[in-house]
Amino acid sequence: MKRHKTLKLAVVALTVMTLVLASAAIALADPGLGVTVDPTAPVSRTGVVTLTGTVTCDSPMYVYISGQLRQSVGRKTLLQAYFYSYPWCSGGTTPWSATVASSNGVFGGGKAEVYMTVSGCSWYFCESASVSQTIRLKPTK
Repeated sequence: MKRHKTLKLAVVALTVMTLVLASAAIALADPGLGVTVDPTAPVSRTGVVTLTGTVTCDSPMYVYISGQLRQSVGRKTLLQAYFYSYPWCSGGTTPWSATVASSNGVFGGGKAEVYMTVSGCSWYFCESASVSQTIRLKPTK
């Protein structure tokens, strides 16, 4: 009887260790979700910017992209606006886009900063990634 209980305890202990190690391996694995923003973006005469880029995912999922576009004008003015996009990532590389306009001025040609995050959930887990990048706004004709 004692041998039977010891065997059961050993099986339970091995199962728990296997689950812990599998969870740690999943947590340490490379994230399966990523986002990029293109280095240039068109800006209209009215200051509307169209941001584009790609989302990559290991498994199909809806993703939520949120971010902020900032552009310094002169020494004291900082134009800023928030943007959102909800692309379906089919399990590879998917394009995304968002239009954005500042509420405190008009975006123009030149350098701007993009700060953004992407998050999404597949059947088994949720992931997120972020990017911070300087881009160039190019006026459209």
